[in-house]
Amino acid sequence: MLKSMQRNWLNNICDGHNTVPTDLHGEHSAARFEIYRSSWQANMGNAMADTYPVIKKLLGVDFFQAMAQCYIEKNHSRYGDIHLYGEYFANFIREFEPARELIYLPEVARLEWMVHQVFHAADVDNIDIYRLASFSMSQLETSTIKLHPGLRLLQSNFPVHDIWRVNQSNFNQHVVINLDIGSVNLLVFRKDLNVVLLPLSLIDYQFIQRLQSTKNIAEAYTKTLQLDTEFNMASVLHLLFDYELVSEITTFNKKS
Repeated sequence: MLKSMQRNWLNNICDGHNTVPTDLHGEHSAARFEIYRSSWQANMGNAMADTYPVIKKLLGVDFFQAMAQCYIEKNHSRYGDIHLYGEYFANFIREFEPARELIYLPEVARLEWMVHQVFHAADVDNIDIYRLASFSMSQLETSTIKLHPGLRLLQSNFPVHDIWRVNQSNFNQHVVINLDIGSVNLLVFRKDLNVVLLPLSLIDYQFIQRLQSTKNIAEAYTKTLQLDTEFNMASVLHLLFDYELVSEITTFNKKS
C-alpha cells in the first residue's frame, strides 16, 4: 500500500498536468501538494541549467526553461543523485521540433554532458611515465594500461569546443564561429578544477579510443598502425602521462 501511494504521488508530481494524488482530498491538501510539485520542478530545472549553461546561453532563458521543462516531464530521474540527471538531453534536443533547425545544438549538449561528468569524476592516483620507461619490449607486449575514469572522448561534425569556449562566463571577446570548418576529435578531462577540451588528430584519437577499450598497449598500437604506418605512439603516451591521465599499469608474464 505504501509503495502504491508513493508511486501515485511521484507520478502526479512529474506528470506536468497539475493533477493531485487520489488519496488527497480537499482544497488545502491540493495546495500543499502543489508546494511539493513546484519545489521538484524548480530543483530539476536548476539542475538542467547548471549542467547545460552553454545551451541556456545559446537559446536564452525563456526558451531553455520551456525546453527543459518538456524534457523533465518526459524523462524522470532514475537516481537519488541529482548530478546524474540530464544524460538524455542531447537526444531529446535532436527530436525537439522548435530547435530542429539548430543542427549543432545536440552536439553541444553531448559535450556539456561530458564536461559535467568529467568535472564531478572522482580523483584517482596517476602513474609517472618513468614507470613505463622501465619496461622491456616483451613487458610492453603484455601490459595493460588503465586511463583516468574521468577521461572522455568526443567526435563531432561541428566545432563544439569553440562554441563551448566562447560561451564561458570569463570569455569577453566577440567571435563568430564557422560551423563549416569541419569535424573535431576531442579529449575531455579535468586538470585540477578546470575542464580541458583538447583537440586531437584523428589517428591519435583512434589510438586513445582503442587504448581505453582494450587497455592493451601492444594491441592498440598494432591496430592503429594498420591505419597509419607513421603513427607516433610515443607522443600520444607522453601526452597522456603529462596530463596525468594514466591511473594504472599492469604487466602479465607471457605463457610459455
